[in-house]
Amino acid sequence: MKLADKEKFPSRVMKELRNLPGGEEDIVPTALREGRTDLRDNLIVTVDPEDARDIDDGISLAERDGGGYRLGIHIADVSHYVREGGTALHREALKRGTSIYLVDRVIHMLPPLLSQNLCSLQENKDRLAISVIIELDVRGGKVENYNIFPSLIRVKQKLSYEQVEEMISAEENFTEIELMLKRWTNWRLCSRKPSAERSSHSGSAGNKDYP
Repeated sequence: MKLADKEKFPSRVMKELRNLPGGEEDIVPTALREGRTDLRDNLIVTVDPEDARDIDDGISLAERDGGGYRLGIHIADVSHYVREGGTALHREALKRGTSIYLVDRVIHMLPPLLSQNLCSLQENKDRLAISVIIELDVRGGKVENYNIFPSLIRVKQKLSYEQVEEMISAEENFTEIELMLKRWTNWRLCSRKPSAERSSHSGSAGNKDYP
């Protein structure tokens, strides 16, 4: 398939897209109905190029009360909309494989309604996600526990790489997000220090009882 042919999606895909269960207004009711963990109060940010529109992952990092860190990785739950089992959306996504970024355009793997909207972790928008919460020791290098679960999130701010650099360099009057980014930097520095203890870790997956 030529790139020019990929700019438009087949009619069968667009027809299926119109019949998708739920839109923007159904995200919260869907999350409640499915019993997803509500993380909308967590401080979650995305970090991407300035002009990015299809934003599929976010991060959070907080200090634990007993010491150590709680690292969150939040991925847009595309599987809620693109189901396996012979759907036109799924077949077309498999055929395309990935989104292709050119100088003047993007050849999307998924239609823009999904890639740039419902499955894009936009600032201050409720979104369905799959979250991984990792409990790290005080040095930041040893995984003490982890949980993977369906979630409902709301990104607090969309950041560019340049903004992150400026925030990390700030020296006073820190915002909540700047404090988190500095915490992230400190954690990264600590986790790079050699330690024999980091060769071992334990965890459990699928626990929805995340506080």
